[in-house]
Amino acid sequence: MVDMRYLLACAFLGVAVSCGGGGSEEALSGEPNLRLFLSDSPVDEAEAVYVMIDRVEVVRIVDGVETFVVVNDEDQEIELLALRNDVTAVIGEAALEPGQYGGVRLIVVGGQPGGGPPPRPIGPNRIVIGGEDFRLSIPSGAQTGLKLLDPFTIEEGKLTELLIDFNVRRSIVRRGTQDEYILKPRLTLVASTVRGAIEGTVTDSGTGNPVEGAVLSAQQAGDEIVSALSGPDGAYRLGPVAPATYDVVAWAKGYAPAAITDVLVPAGTIVGGRDFALDPAETGSISGTTLTDESAEVHLVWQGRFLAAAGPDPDTGGFSFGDVAVGTYDVVLFVGGAEADRVEDVVVAAGADTGGLTLGLP
Repeated sequence: MVDMRYLLACAFLGVAVSCGGGGSEEALSGEPNLRLFLSDSPVDEAEAVYVMIDRVEVVRIVDGVETFVVVNDEDQEIELLALRNDVTAVIGEAALEPGQYGGVRLIVVGGQPGGGPPPRPIGPNRIVIGGEDFRLSIPSGAQTGLKLLDPFTIEEGKLTELLIDFNVRRSIVRRGTQDEYILKPRLTLVASTVRGAIEGTVTDSGTGNPVEGAVLSAQQAGDEIVSALSGPDGAYRLGPVAPATYDVVAWAKGYAPAAITDVLVPAGTIVGGRDFALDPAETGSISGTTLTDESAEVHLVWQGRFLAAAGPDPDTGGFSFGDVAVGTYDVVLFVGGAEADRVEDVVVAAGADTGGLTLGLP
């Protein structure tokens, strides 16, 4: 079952195990004019999530030719869950030629799926739950590094600071009920000068008491951009986000999901007062069968908005969502990041399991 502990959904920026494609060149010597920070917007009850970054590069395009400029080639073990609430880590800085750049690429060490039955060796990428380490594998299709294709400019005499948000919730998928997890990194790149945030509180509509551990996410067209958890006082902060308009979605165990639509975040602004009073609700569950493909993801969708994702069991293709508030949902299959099938208007009743859903199967 996918309970709140396993709300580690998948869709994350595909990370690479080895470098490939395009040329590569070293950064210039001299005073750095580019600095890259890494932060995290986590949503789960894991104690820690470790990734090993092998190399950080920026994408430079000159006369239509793409090259990769190395800004850090030293292995860096990053504990992602330590990077929240505006805590950041510098993962690279360099002196670069002034001009236009096409984005950033990260190369992640190891973690490819191994042969043989579980348990498989735990590599440098791992997740810690209940004091136990579990392996994070990288899908075999992600071999060349994944690029954040967000253009930026290096200006003469100015320091450019960029923040990469590593959304753990959208980057890790548990495979069925097995203790195996797939790392599919989802990253966003935001210039420090324009990054904003959304703040508010989550309370119980009946008692007015704060709701701790609610899942909050900022979404655009049903795609989650960043996520966060509410604290003991019910407060949350969603960020960093680029200046744009977002829907904010809240969901907690034992409560019906809710949304605040069309939240405008101007550049460099913290938008406050986006408060939720969630209605208590009984819960049921959704289960079914789908493809055993490692790129397959099953999404739980409410009113066109993403709530959670589950990976299929590698042997049976089984998937499930637990602690789902009574109501109507869509269940959508994605394969390789593209929608492949969906079942609409799935009704969840109190204490019951829908059972029998099939997605993408003959």
